[in-house]
Amino acid sequence: MNQVQVSIIIPVYNAKEYLAKCIEGVLNQTYSDFELILINDGSTDGSESILKEFCARDSRVQYYNQVNSGPSSARNYGLTKATGEFVCFIDADDYIPSEYLEKLMELAIKNDVVTCGYIEISPYGRVALNDFYRSSHSLTTDEFVEGVLRGVGGTLWGKVYRRSIIMEHQLQLNPQVYMCEDLLFNLDYAQYASHFGAIEECLYEYNRLNEGSITSKVTLPYLENNHVVIEKMRDLLGRLGWTQEKIDVILSNRMISLTLSIASNESANVNKVGLKKCCAQLDALLMDANVRQYFTNYEPMRGFLDRGGYYLKHRQLRRAVVSFYVTLQLRRIKLWIKKRSRV
Repeated sequence: MNQVQVSIIIPVYNAKEYLAKCIEGVLNQTYSDFELILINDGSTDGSESILKEFCARDSRVQYYNQVNSGPSSARNYGLTKATGEFVCFIDADDYIPSEYLEKLMELAIKNDVVTCGYIEISPYGRVALNDFYRSSHSLTTDEFVEGVLRGVGGTLWGKVYRRSIIMEHQLQLNPQVYMCEDLLFNLDYAQYASHFGAIEECLYEYNRLNEGSITSKVTLPYLENNHVVIEKMRDLLGRLGWTQEKIDVILSNRMISLTLSIASNESANVNKVGLKKCCAQLDALLMDANVRQYFTNYEPMRGFLDRGGYYLKHRQLRRAVVSFYVTLQLRRIKLWIKKRSRV
């Protein structure tokens, strides 16, 4: 295959329900100078047959198999096969409209990385969001990094990267980090990029209906992974010239949000494991070194929905569990009412 302008990498693991739509979206691009690299990460649901079908149908499609090793490993493998001047990543359960590449590439020629907005698709509906664009198509390094740290800006999708930077500095995703590995990649990449572009339009469709749920996996065992993430973030942000005070604010906000998410997810199991077990889990959470360091900065907002955080900070663990659980049930009722109103 001749060298192309863009290499598109899609890691695939058990994405049969959404996979055909995702690939069709890529092949129907108005910008056609690309190669599509599909990495089957040991799927067991029939995704492989879909991948083979598209590979046979279109010469721009390349298909590779690997033993299940996780999305980071699959993306790294895809990078070894890429030949394009630029690289972009797409998740197998997401979708891009036909003008996605064309609009990104208009800006990519003058930049080292280009970002765009996205449509978040969840049980609550479709919401247009943009973590980067504010008032200009051009971003400073700090503005790009702030976008990476905002919302879901740390993801690989919704961006186009210059492959020469990735290859020259041997940038990879860390297979040992199973959440936020893409955020770390973006912070690493930002060290070596000089020109950053942002598109106002929301061009990427981010499917949160198939998460199963990613947020529900943020439980107590995740803290071990988080220690690696926090230390790497501290190192990378320092290399990017951020002051220690600014880094501490970022890490503090991150740890507060993470602590509340873990407490909520652990409390959601109270009917299965009992109140005593949930309290023990929250007690263990508060003993984590990073939580001890940063959660003291948490200032609960007034209102019933924030009572769980208030009780957690003051180590009133039984009340915290009950409050988090009740809040979760109220959100589920709200979602049920919203779904019913659409019928």
